[in-house]
Amino acid sequence: SSAASDVYKRQARNSADAGARARHDALLAQVPPTITAAGIVLYSKGEGGSGPGVWLALNTMDKGGSVWADLGGKRDCALGESNVWETAVRESWEEGNLAFSGRLLSADVQVVTTNSYCFFFLETSATPQLTGDARILEHKFFTTMPDLGSLHPRLQYGGKATLQCLRACFSATATATAKRKHVATPDMPPEKHQKAAAAAESASYGAAAPPEEEGYCEDWEEQMADS
Repeated sequence: SSAASDVYKRQARNSADAGARARHDALLAQVPPTITAAGIVLYSKGEGGSGPGVWLALNTMDKGGSVWADLGGKRDCALGESNVWETAVRESWEEGNLAFSGRLLSADVQVVTTNSYCFFFLETSATPQLTGDARILEHKFFTTMPDLGSLHPRLQYGGKATLQCLRACFSATATATAKRKHVATPDMPPEKHQKAAAAAESASYGAAAPPEEEGYCEDWEEQMADS
C-alpha cells in the first residue's frame, strides 16, 4: 500500500542519516583530543576548465608579513564548540563566507593531524569571499603547488602527510578519483596517540618547527594512485 511504502522510505532515510552521522562521528573520534585548532583546505577538481587546484587565504601574521593558509584557527569554547570540525566550519565562515555547518564528514574528506592542528581536505565548487576579517587580505586559487616558504607554518611544517595531501590536490587523477575511492582514514595506534598528545602539550599553535609526528593519515597521493 501507499502508506506502507511511505513508512519504508522514511525508515530507509532515517537509516541512511544514522549511517552518515556514524561515519562523521567515527572520523572525528580519530582526532586526538589534545588538538584544539583546525582548518579546511578547499580543493577543486577543476571542472569548467580551471584545472584542479586549491583555494588558500593570504593571512597576516602577528609578527608581521603574510602567508598563504587554509581557512582555520583555534577552537572557541565560548561559542560552545565541542570538536575540531565545528571550529573549522566556523573559521571557514568567518574567513571565507562559506557555510558548511550542515555538512557531515564522509570517507572522501581527508583528515590529517599534526601535533597541534587538524586539516580537513574538502572538495568544493564554492568560491571563498572576503568577509571583512582584517587577518585575511585575499583568496587565491592555486593550480600549482605554492612555494613552501610562502605557506603558513602549520602547512609548511605540517609533516609529510599534510604536504602530500596538499600536492595531491593539484593532480587531476587524485582529485577526480577522490569521490569514487572512499579514502579510509586508518586509526592511529595508541602509542602514537600518546606521543602526539605529549608533543601537543609542549608545542604552541602554529609554531614554526617541524612536528615529531605527521598525524594518523597515510599517503593520500599513493592511495589515489592505487585507485
